[in-house]
Amino acid sequence: MNRKTMHLLLPVLAAVLLFGGATVAKAAFRQTSATSSEVIVEWDDPYAGSTSITTTGYTVSVGSSSTNIVKTLGTATGTAYKIMGITPSSQIYVRVDYTAVGNSGYTYNSYLGGYVNTVPADVTKFYTHHFTSSQKGLYLSWDPGTYADKPHYEYEVYSYKGKKLTTGTSLLYVDGNNKIWGISEYSFPYYKQAVKVRVRPYVDVYSNGTNRFYGNWSQFKNIVPQPILSTNKNKYGIQKNHTLKLGWTKVTGATGYDVYVSLKEKSGYKKAASVKGNKAGVVVKKFKGAKFKYNTTYYIKVVTKTKKLGKSRNDYGVTAKLTYYRY
Repeated sequence: MNRKTMHLLLPVLAAVLLFGGATVAKAAFRQTSATSSEVIVEWDDPYAGSTSITTTGYTVSVGSSSTNIVKTLGTATGTAYKIMGITPSSQIYVRVDYTAVGNSGYTYNSYLGGYVNTVPADVTKFYTHHFTSSQKGLYLSWDPGTYADKPHYEYEVYSYKGKKLTTGTSLLYVDGNNKIWGISEYSFPYYKQAVKVRVRPYVDVYSNGTNRFYGNWSQFKNIVPQPILSTNKNKYGIQKNHTLKLGWTKVTGATGYDVYVSLKEKSGYKKAASVKGNKAGVVVKKFKGAKFKYNTTYYIKVVTKTKKLGKSRNDYGVTAKLTYYRY
């Protein structure tokens, strides 16, 4: 076997040593860092330890595969290179061509390389959320920014007092336009609490074991649930004196509640009562200056108020526990 033949087999032998034996600690090519727009790659000198062949330089290129290289980035004298200006949440192929010279003057040319991944863009805008006590669910979505692949995120949930309650990871979930990324927890154990949530993107890279690279944490998003209104008509509803008695499950962290009433399901809501303190109900005396009537349907929304995290939403149909009374 001549030297040229041995040289062409070298990348294959390196792969065999990596996956077939336990004595090699790291791959010939590996990704060691990632942000949303940059990666750092490193590789082993293919002729390290040789007394007869010396590697003289490396040329770094990128493309979609080892055989579809679209751009040469530059040269490296060492065994590491930073690549910048990559799209967030994307994967590209990095190829490192190298040249080596033997003691006899013979020149060796070959390459090594692998796929690298960037972290998804940081979350800077939450564009919808709802927190439904009645469904015991937490729903939060955000703008994923520029992406080329399905992004991954880690989230943390804190109480209104700042205590960490839980953590988790989130993948893509889809609305009608296939554009929502976020958290969808159908059995969220803290659905009776006012909470704040933050999110950061990450990517898992497997070129040298398993490494997870993170983006930056987002700002906190405050989410305040609405209370669960009681539907016990034996106790609540229009009373004999034409007042409206309401009861609900208290929300942890609430400092008060506002009660809105309407004769229409989707519009016309007017504030009919305000409750100070974390109380479990109220008697609403009048609506639009008049007492409540029997045989009339009233639609109720109750907004939770907190000192630190703001109010719950009442503009999203699923968020509000929509309750009506017929007599």
